[in-house]
Amino acid sequence: MVCLVGQLGPYQEIHNGTMSPKTVLPSQAHIVNKRSNTIGKLKICNTNIYFNKLCLDRGIIPNYVHKTVRAPSPAAYFTKIKTQKFMIKASLPLYFCLRIDIYWIMADLDS
Repeated sequence: MVCLVGQLGPYQEIHNGTMSPKTVLPSQAHIVNKRSNTIGKLKICNTNIYFNKLCLDRGIIPNYVHKTVRAPSPAAYFTKIKTQKFMIKASLPLYFCLRIDIYWIMADLDS
């Protein structure tokens, strides 16, 4: 089927104002959606890794890690800071494992 300018053929999509040469069949829609969702999860995971590393390098404590300590002693303050840094460091390996799992899922989708 020949498509005229401005008309979409069956199962064709528009990307950035141009027609996509790749056609997507309805049976492939689940795979396309799963791949785009997986790419979104990968971006979020990479952003979290970058943010946590940046916070550790600059010595910044993010809002989601803040803990309150009732005792105003220097030991309590030191323990609070130590715990917050530990929570950031402990989340990094989890994000790395998650990223590897996402790469495996994408490899399965590509094959």
